[in-house]
Amino acid sequence: MIWYESVGDDSIEIFTRINSGKIPLTNGELIKALFLNSSNFNKMDLEKIKLRQLEIASEWDKIEYSLQNESFWWFINEKENKLSTRIEFIFDLMSNKTDKDDDHFTFRYFSGKFEKKPTQEINANWQDVKKYFQILEEWFSERELYHKVGFLIVNGIKIKELLKLKDNKSKNEFLKELNAQITSKLPVDIDELEYGNDTWKIKNILLLHNIQSMLNNENETNRFPFDRYKKEKWDVEHITAIADKLTTEKHQEDWLRDTLKFVPKEKIKPEWINYDNDSFLKTAKEISDVFTEGNDINDISNLTLLDSATNRSYKNAVFPLKRSTIIEREKTGTFIPLCTKNAFMKFYNKDVSQMSIWGKEDRNAYLNDILTTLEIFKK
Repeated sequence: MIWYESVGDDSIEIFTRINSGKIPLTNGELIKALFLNSSNFNKMDLEKIKLRQLEIASEWDKIEYSLQNESFWWFINEKENKLSTRIEFIFDLMSNKTDKDDDHFTFRYFSGKFEKKPTQEINANWQDVKKYFQILEEWFSERELYHKVGFLIVNGIKIKELLKLKDNKSKNEFLKELNAQITSKLPVDIDELEYGNDTWKIKNILLLHNIQSMLNNENETNRFPFDRYKKEKWDVEHITAIADKLTTEKHQEDWLRDTLKFVPKEKIKPEWINYDNDSFLKTAKEISDVFTEGNDINDISNLTLLDSATNRSYKNAVFPLKRSTIIEREKTGTFIPLCTKNAFMKFYNKDVSQMSIWGKEDRNAYLNDILTTLEIFKK
């Protein structure tokens, strides 16, 4: 615990000099020194000062401990944030620190506030720290708030903006504001989006489809893992694909061997077996058409959300091979998004007589579920 008595314009220099040759104090530790500095507690006897210091220190540690939860930390941050003392995140919110400000901006902000009426400022600002934390904790703990706030943070909405939206509003009023913000992020023509030109928009749609599908199931207790979504590279992936990027003979042979296992014998053409390197793309297209029924592979009805590790493990595979890979990876503990799993299990189409094909009816049913699920944000 830091008990040094000096505060003011030269505080950073003094703390740095005292700590010379040691591990530099973090911005959070400098701010903690301000809140615990006994000279800031005017007209209080020593015993009351010690009790107040212990109270703040204890509450500080509880907040810091909670923020060390990786799921919580990644939920409130759009990207990796390497603050060594994570409670600094709250102080930075209170000081309106920006990326352009220097490392000690927030420390100077509080140091200046505590100069004139330190006791009142400490009490008022510490109450604000707890208020900010309680709001963030509520957003993390309450399932609907967690998913909708989390989606907006992924889309670059700052916590500070969300706090302004929340100000003096009931939970239901705040949820309406969140829904309006989400609506503003959605493209109008979802069914016309194409892989490549619209990949980022598609990724957002697929993320929101997963989130809202989870929320629509009242018996569902799982939460979308925003920490993994941000730490791992997640891809927009074809549900069934064409092997158009296999250039080596070995990769082509492997793809053909693995894929033909799922083609009914009566549909296998002799030329598929006796292909040459120049005709592979034509052969691969004909074989893939068995599983796609010749549909465009790049519209959203053939796209899903998946972690890059799973994606790399089967990138050019046709539907039945991808399906078996998904099943095996889920068995080993890999998180498979709900709607991705539903697509590969063919839950969207009532007709499950052709489990090896991702056909037109499957795609229409999947697209219809996306549009229906997200209709709530069009109202």
